[in-house]
Amino acid sequence: MDKTKKIIAIIAFMVFILVAGYSLYKWFKFGTVDGGSIFFSFLALTYFFNWITWGATRRRR
Repeated sequence: MDKTKKIIAIIAFMVFILVAGYSLYKWFKFGTVDGGSIFFSFLALTYFFNWITWGATRRRR
């Protein structure tokens, strides 16, 4: 696996953690749930899962 692909996966996962953490912070602190934060956190998580399933395939020779 290429080193840049690993970095992209780590960045995608960190974006998910940051957006989901911010959403949880707003929920606990202010009692409001922001739909945009939920949408973008799951969008980042979907990108990460897509990378796991399609980005790490190996070809047989």
